[in-house]
Amino acid sequence: MKYTLNLDKNNYVLSIGHTKNDHYELDLKDIELEYLQAYRYINGGLVLDEAKKQAMIEEEEERRRREKAPTDFEKLEAQVLWTAVETNTLIF
Repeated sequence: MKYTLNLDKNNYVLSIGHTKNDHYELDLKDIELEYLQAYRYINGGLVLDEAKKQAMIEEEEERRRREKAPTDFEKLEAQVLWTAVETNTLIF
């Protein structure tokens, strides 16, 4: 099927569209869509840049770690609660 590719200045794919002016023949089942921006259009086809894909994976893992990390308030709250447990102090 033919598609329109939106490419950056280095021919990496920014997005894929389907318009009346499509001119790139692609088989989407051969593309890892979650890593679409790691593909580069070279010599009439899409080539996966493994280094860029790995960087995307690492960025996503780091984002997930940051999201799961407790906030400063949560850390303080846990510290206060732990101190209360250790000292057998009742907190209201």
